Amino acid sequence: MSIKILHLADIHFSRERKDLVISSLKHVEETAGRNAVGLIMIAGDLFDAAVLNSDNAGLSEFVRAIKRLGDSAPVAMVYGTPSHDVDGSLEIFQTVTCRYGITVLEPGQAYFLALGGGAIIPEKEAKRDFGMENLGAVIFGIPEPRKKYLLANSSAGKDETEETIRDAMRKMCLLLAAKRREYPDLPCVVLYHGEVAGTAYQNGTMVERGTGISITIDDLMDIGSDYNCLGHLHLPQQIGTFPAFYAGSITKDFGEQHKAGYNLVDVGVGSYRMQRIDWPIPQNMKIETALDDFLSKTPYAAPQADGLDFDGGLDVRGRKVWLEISCDKARRSFANAEAELQKLLGHGAVEGSRVTIRDIPVETVRAAEITEASTPAKKFGVWAENSGVEAAESAARKIEALEAETRTGAAKATGEWELVSVKLRGAIGIRRGIGVDEIAIDFGEYENGLVAVTGANGKGKTTLIENCHPYPQLLTRKGKLQDHFCLRDGYREIVYADRSLEGAGHFAKFLIQIDG
Repeated sequence: MSIKILHLADIHFSRERKDLVISSLKHVEETAGRNAVGLIMIAGDLFDAAVLNSDNAGLSEFVRAIKRLGDSAPVAMVYGTPSHDVDGSLEIFQTVTCRYGITVLEPGQAYFLALGGGAIIPEKEAKRDFGMENLGAVIFGIPEPRKKYLLANSSAGKDETEETIRDAMRKMCLLLAAKRREYPDLPCVVLYHGEVAGTAYQNGTMVERGTGISITIDDLMDIGSDYNCLGHLHLPQQIGTFPAFYAGSITKDFGEQHKAGYNLVDVGVGSYRMQRIDWPIPQNMKIETALDDFLSKTPYAAPQADGLDFDGGLDVRGRKVWLEISCDKARRSFANAEAELQKLLGHGAVEGSRVTIRDIPVETVRAAEITEASTPAKKFGVWAENSGVEAAESAARKIEALEAETRTGAAKATGEWELVSVKLRGAIGIRRGIGVDEIAIDFGEYENGLVAVTGANGKGKTTLIENCHPYPQLLTRKGKLQDHFCLRDGYREIVYADRSLEGAGHFAKFLIQIDG
């Protein structure tokens, strides 16, 4: 006996990604119909964040798209990262009426795929209403480990809590292993959202055993499942030779350059055959090059070329490309972003591609003399001399004027300023907490009043709050801002709006680029 399943994960629906997600799910629906799929498994992170139930947000369209999947085959899903699939967010799908049903799997429970009608049945009902000959597979769901259901009454500290949760996860896997042995003649499928030690993030960082809240390959192997549908890590990958796969995400930004897709799997007892299906979206591609290298080589491949090597030409066909050319300011006129974008498009890059010119900063030596200089104007003079920059007299006068205003208290912001949005890329606390390189929060999506930031210890709440101001430091953590970021192209971008009558319509954007 075998069953065909579709394994997808990390959809990350949001208002901004509405059209992308809806068209991708339509592709899944068509694949399910063509291949007589018996089960669709969604391994968490259906949402990118909490979504308002409004026409503009597109929630009803998303629910209808999931419903259409449930009209094609039974759908099983688990909760993902709490900041994405917030508590209660998946229950909306269980209220949907569809041909085969949509089930949110509970941790530690066994479910069965009924033959014929194709519904997903909890174990108690399966034993009561169905014979073994009417069951097609046993299904286990493991949502991302949460203190909520594993350590509901614990008041332990962060490190102690993580170790206790890992122990609880091991015990859950052993419980599922015992349950799996009761049904040795049925294919067994596990749906899990979370980290597995030994796997890799998009940037190559490895998930290490004993760090964060992760399980091990041994925990999964103990269950004895025939195929493991994994979600959370956005890079598609298999865990060794074990039948455990991360399907990968519907790519979000240029930090995710894998070919996005999902898995079509034929699962039997002790066997599986997997086929990779591409999402109908272009692959992201980022090219970083110095101006001299770019001008001295033929940058794009001929139409028939397949290589991605710079010497042989870059194949950009069908890809969404970000070309970033770095040069010093003196030679900026040799780099024409608009002209290069047209070349990209002419060689097959798709709409949404872009070209940017990155200035190589002039020497930024922090000379000891700068520290010793007694006034800002003198510090500026020392910096200019060390950097080989002409110190304009007008700039020195401006510095002196600002210094005078500061001493008299005249230089202060007027108005009533309100935080509008926050974007962070490369923040270590966010990456460790929820496993993403970049987050963006638009407070305009929320109603007026108090906005609460919730989540387990270590999920990045403090990192977020500590980066909501324009100053190049954190308020309660030691070290340079650079010490708290980990990517070359990290940044903090915050926008404030003046809500006073006098300042209506005025905005201030603070952008700090951080090479971590």
